[in-house]
Amino acid sequence: MGVFGSANLAPPDLVTMSMANGFARNWRSYSLIGFFHAAWLQNRTRRREPIGGWLFAAIGVSLAASVVSMIHSGYTLGGNHLFTTPGGFGTFFYDMAPKWTNNASHITGLEGVWLLSGVLLNGLIIAGRYITPWWPLHPVGMAVGDVGGVVRNAIVPLFLAWLTQILLLKFGGATLYQRAQPFFIGLLVGFVTGVTMSFIVDMIWFPAAPHQTEWF
Repeated sequence: MGVFGSANLAPPDLVTMSMANGFARNWRSYSLIGFFHAAWLQNRTRRREPIGGWLFAAIGVSLAASVVSMIHSGYTLGGNHLFTTPGGFGTFFYDMAPKWTNNASHITGLEGVWLLSGVLLNGLIIAGRYITPWWPLHPVGMAVGDVGGVVRNAIVPLFLAWLTQILLLKFGGATLYQRAQPFFIGLLVGFVTGVTMSFIVDMIWFPAAPHQTEWF
């Protein structure tokens, strides 16, 4: 849509894209992160036993639990009253096709120049990353930086994590860096534990008005 413009696409194409947008727009779709983590874990532990079956079993259990939970919550509280993003997405994707049709967009020459300049700039960053060992910029930053609200809300934690890593390596080297890893892993475990406890409390005492523990 951003490359060709809705005015250059047929109505059936617009309907297809709007219906498929619910899957394509989510960068966590199809549990890609889980596959990457499983591959990393298998490589880290040097185990050669197949784990694909367990991975697909976990995906199946989580998918079934999510579907049953969403259907039960929708019939109990009403789909549009759910305190979660899918509650309002029921009509969101259906409304995209008529919005694209009624507000046809064209790609101008200036937008094309910006597109090509982005391709060129990212190509230079990739080349610098793989040709010179001292290159400080990672090519994934061009893609991550365009997600808008995610970067704006996470810029301070990301900066603090980067600064902490630099200070640990500068004053303590690899030894201090490895000794500090359990502390930061404990922060993650503590956060997950807190969210889990909040979920249990809301499920028992506040089922109709749960507390939001995430901003997305």
